[in-house]
Amino acid sequence: MHGKKTLAYLVAAISASIVVLFLVYGYERTWHLWNIPTMSPSFADARVLTAGAESRAAGHDALVDNFKDPWGRPVNYPRIWQWLSYLGIDQSDTVAVGVLFAALFFTSIFLVVDKIGHRTAWLMTCGIFSPAALLALERGNNDLVIFFLLAVAVVAVRRSTLPSLMLIGSAFVLKLYPIFAVSIFLRKHKERLRILLLASAAVAAAYAVLMIDELKVIRNKTPEPLELSYGIDVVWMQLGNLIPGNIVRAVSYVAVIAIGACSVLQGGGRAFGDPDPHLDAFRLGSSIYAGTFMMGANWDYRLIFLLFTIPQLMVWTKSTDAWVKRTAALTLTGSILALWSLISYRLLEHIPLGVPAYFTIDGLAKWSVFAGLVYLFAASCPNYLTYRPNSKLLHEKLLR
Repeated sequence: MHGKKTLAYLVAAISASIVVLFLVYGYERTWHLWNIPTMSPSFADARVLTAGAESRAAGHDALVDNFKDPWGRPVNYPRIWQWLSYLGIDQSDTVAVGVLFAALFFTSIFLVVDKIGHRTAWLMTCGIFSPAALLALERGNNDLVIFFLLAVAVVAVRRSTLPSLMLIGSAFVLKLYPIFAVSIFLRKHKERLRILLLASAAVAAAYAVLMIDELKVIRNKTPEPLELSYGIDVVWMQLGNLIPGNIVRAVSYVAVIAIGACSVLQGGGRAFGDPDPHLDAFRLGSSIYAGTFMMGANWDYRLIFLLFTIPQLMVWTKSTDAWVKRTAALTLTGSILALWSLISYRLLEHIPLGVPAYFTIDGLAKWSVFAGLVYLFAASCPNYLTYRPNSKLLHEKLLR
């Protein structure tokens, strides 16, 4: 299978084409081809970090008062990000930081991808150069750093537990939500898995208690997006003017609980035991998406973590289990629709009822991805974590 080489050629060719477009067609006009709303100065999210370093160097707490930022935005991340000031970093380094983040992202792709077919390579390319992923690159968002750390963790967990645990811990300290990445330890033996999960939960809880005041400030300083977003809170916030928000919110929470329960009961263990080198990456990507989905509302650039799931989803589209096969196909379709939602908006915004249609399609796609990933995650779990009996043992008992 030479799909990885195909992917490398595609990424190199399209990246070079985008650089040429920057030079010939213009920086902002090129991003607008993907309907990406640009911000100037460039790499706006990386700039909040470099401006925060300047504010910290000037004696200000950038989490509260990032007065050096061109838009006055706080550095709404753990204060460890302000330590960039000790490296002498300032806004003049923003482009270099943004380019570094982009380089880490592309490196991550080839760390995680192993043996893939040509169709998977094309689909991965479709995801890598989707508006959602390019939005992360245009902004220079630090989720690209988290993506890299977790990609290395996926590679490391195949060889040793400690390095992968340290990488996930580092990512957790930087942005909190990577705690969901402990799902990659499902490959471990039952007893070791129990120890790892309990230890991770204990450390995360202790960190939350120690940092509670800082976490409250971060929460208050973090806006919940209504557009270009996904998550359990998005629907009720968007429909707040049409339907009482509490009703939609309650329905959303009930839906999440129902999806989880049905996935465990109906899908648990269905795909366990299927050998594939991309299963760890799938578990990581699906748990990050599902976990952040349940946390509230997230900007669409965080959809980059769906890229971790694509190779395994492609494998499952050929599964002999009909439920796994159909769910994988539907989840892939929803993922592509979610990643390319900005283009959907451009196509629909100028026709009658186009905008409501866009929000409906976008919402359904992201909810279907949530449901599909939760189901398939449950399907990939060891039998002892599910209600599905070990089919081999059951068969042996029936023969006695």
